[in-house]
Amino acid sequence: MEKTKAFTILEILIVVVVLGVMASLAIPRYAGIVEKSRRNEAMHIFSVLKQAQEAYRIQCGTYASIGQLGELEAEVPTQDSTNTYFYVSDMAVGGTADQGVTGYSITLTRTAKGTTDPNLIGSRIVMQYNKNTFKTSFHGGAKPYPYIPAETSGS
Repeated sequence: MEKTKAFTILEILIVVVVLGVMASLAIPRYAGIVEKSRRNEAMHIFSVLKQAQEAYRIQCGTYASIGQLGELEAEVPTQDSTNTYFYVSDMAVGGTADQGVTGYSITLTRTAKGTTDPNLIGSRIVMQYNKNTFKTSFHGGAKPYPYIPAETSGS
């Protein structure tokens, strides 16, 4: 009688356990990498809005607030946008009485697209720009977005 070669139940269970452990380590890391790549969409929106704000300031002498969002020469995602990971939820101008309007802030809010993580849905990134200090800073709003980029300097 010939002896057939086959895997035992124990060997199969060991392989299944090893694969399960590997998947439990890899899947959360992969999700974080994907979300960091989605942050690039937010950075693109900030870049487009920064250029549009400067063009608006040249034409009107001041920066646009959320009420003038439609007047900006830029395609800006709003809460009704369906094909975006972030939308503009607030835009405000700032300054002092003696210097006038010297900067603005833009708040982007994370949509539910592509995630079910309650820590991401509704989280915010705020970009503040002040033309006097030439500094752009990012921070979380009331519910901070966990993948906030580093602070940058320059114009």
